[in-house]
Amino acid sequence: MAQGLSTDNTVDEWPAPAATQPAIQQLAGLLVRDTRYMTAGYRLLAGALLRVRCRQWPSEPDTGYAFMPALRLSTPASRLRRYTRRVPKLASAHGQEPDGCWLSLRTTYGASPTSDRFGLDKRYQSDIGPVDIDCYVRYLGIYRTIVESHACALTKIVAINALGERQAFTDFTARHCERRPLFPLSRFHLTVDLLPGVGQKTRTRLEAYDLKSIPAVAAAAPGILAAALDNRHTDAERIKRAAEQLAERACRPTRGERLGPPAGRS
Repeated sequence: MAQGLSTDNTVDEWPAPAATQPAIQQLAGLLVRDTRYMTAGYRLLAGALLRVRCRQWPSEPDTGYAFMPALRLSTPASRLRRYTRRVPKLASAHGQEPDGCWLSLRTTYGASPTSDRFGLDKRYQSDIGPVDIDCYVRYLGIYRTIVESHACALTKIVAINALGERQAFTDFTARHCERRPLFPLSRFHLTVDLLPGVGQKTRTRLEAYDLKSIPAVAAAAPGILAAALDNRHTDAERIKRAAEQLAERACRPTRGERLGPPAGRS
């Protein structure tokens, strides 16, 4: 553990985002047809952009240690905010923590280095391969600010998709989509493979009818869903009921990457 030393640098301020057409088109047929979620999502993103602070990695060698958070989607925002925070010395020799580690400033890493130059332990490496550290920490900080807010899952998904439309972060979102199909839906457990009785074969049938998410299945007409399941009406009704319950939970405010509580629970 290290002895804390706050070193807040300048705040990188971004303007409030505009509603980009590609994000709207992507969500219109996939999630909901209610513009309330889109409006709330863009407001959530605007607030996250204005609140996130981005420190720069020191370009010159110095004494002491700087904090490097784990470069993963699951890293809490509180850890990401400690990025490059410096301490003169460590009480622990290895300097490792659950969600980050302390790196010696005696080593020259260069200005705005990429993650592969740090030689990080596997648990601290980026989950999408080599990245520009400063830019990716900012992306993660905005992502976690959105995720940890008290909003519903659908609103957060709109905001995360809009974040991917920003030029600085488009590559990060695309690489996450390559590794996690239907990102960010998969992060909020809204993919059809989580429905009861939906295996690989049934999922393929649903995807052929463009039913790739739980909200899409919940909004589908009973006849179309039955046709996708080879006219198995009983299975279609059971799957649709389960999808409607999960989609309803996705409209309830909650913190983190999960759905809201079931009906009757706080």
